[in-house]
Amino acid sequence: MAYLLKQRGFKNIQILEASNRIGGKSRTINYRGANHEMGTCYLSADYEHNILRLVNQFTQSATKPPPIASVWSRLTPNSSVTFNHYYSMVLKMKYPNLNMMEIQGLFLRKLKTYVYLHKTMFGDYYGEIMPQPSPQIMEKIKGTFLDFLERNGLADLEEMFTASHTLQGYGRISEIPALYGLMWNTPKVIGSLVELVKGKAGAIYMLEDGFENLWRTIAEKNHLNVMFKSKVRHVMLSGRHGNEKAYIYYINNGRLRYRKFDFLIWTPPVNTLMRILSGVGLQEERKLFRGMTNSYYATSLVDDVGGRRGQSSVNWWMENIKGGKDFSVWANRDAYTMFHDLNGMRYSQQQTVTGSDNQTEIRTSVFYQYSHNKPRKDHLASVLKRHLKKMGASSVEIIKQYPWKYFTRFTEPQLLSGAIWKVLELQGKRNMWFVGASVSFESVKSVVEYNQLLVDRMTEPNN
Repeated sequence: MAYLLKQRGFKNIQILEASNRIGGKSRTINYRGANHEMGTCYLSADYEHNILRLVNQFTQSATKPPPIASVWSRLTPNSSVTFNHYYSMVLKMKYPNLNMMEIQGLFLRKLKTYVYLHKTMFGDYYGEIMPQPSPQIMEKIKGTFLDFLERNGLADLEEMFTASHTLQGYGRISEIPALYGLMWNTPKVIGSLVELVKGKAGAIYMLEDGFENLWRTIAEKNHLNVMFKSKVRHVMLSGRHGNEKAYIYYINNGRLRYRKFDFLIWTPPVNTLMRILSGVGLQEERKLFRGMTNSYYATSLVDDVGGRRGQSSVNWWMENIKGGKDFSVWANRDAYTMFHDLNGMRYSQQQTVTGSDNQTEIRTSVFYQYSHNKPRKDHLASVLKRHLKKMGASSVEIIKQYPWKYFTRFTEPQLLSGAIWKVLELQGKRNMWFVGASVSFESVKSVVEYNQLLVDRMTEPNN
């Protein structure tokens, strides 16, 4: 956002950053010769006009598609299969009289129906947020995302949307409001999924230099003014309604400080601002943001030895993903193997180099664990180690953990009452913008697109 404002001519921009780095949930750790993404990780066709444009402008990072995932499930209890094979097995059990070609045709027709429904309800639009749907459309999307699929004869897409939606940390499709599922799974995303079904891995890809490097480079090249280790404790709005100044009280270097700003842009979850915000006439904001919820998506960088491996450097445990148990292990990704094209039978047999130290036995990968409740690091570690022991690992070392507070969002009643569009109406009215994932969607492209939307709607600065 600061970069966009600077491009528009604003000069006196101060960023208060609570941590000691730039990047937020984009956290990249270089270890054993590979960049491991502990937060933001994938790009797709929906990222081309926002994130990829910034990459080409600032870092020119190479991109790399991850391989098709290996899936571990009860259908093949002693081994893994590719996601495409797994999905075909699921549909074959449902439609035993169809051959594999007919099953793929059925699946593609269902995807086309989904795209048709999406465009019929929302039309063509740019960005994460579609024009506010009519009450009639809102009635059609009541319930969970899975409810929506079942009502429209699209239950056969459950496994695919579990991969595209749930695995990204956006909630199980049997729990998440349908509107969020429809916001994320746009026709463009469906196009990428079709490519994956056809066995084309390049529909999804990663940055070899990592996402954190992108944001750091943007800040450095644009000489953005960032004050690190500045934790905001209180925000007070004062002045004539509609023209307030923001008095920010924050801790920096162990001292409580304050500064006055003409305009405030709040990027953390918006419900956290309501806890520390004071001023006259904030009833509308407090009512709008009351009752928001969130999940937790933990990532752990792990070295393990001796465990079973699939042929892919990306692994999914489908029963854990679809089940309701907190903290269970959902997925992992071995970045060194992925970026060096070492997937295959020799990798699964532990015969390939897995790091710049030329080791073959140690596998370094990022593991993902999801929960509704706030996790403790020791409990996450215990569950993860138990999982890896069951997979045959003789040694497990957890290098780093990040239990992210994830996907702060509105409840279904709030969404159906138009909360997302009510936020847009509030933007700027009190010399304040609410940005970040909590007012749009928990993806980096959503945040960037929302920032661009607000900047495009504003008037030129008077300087």
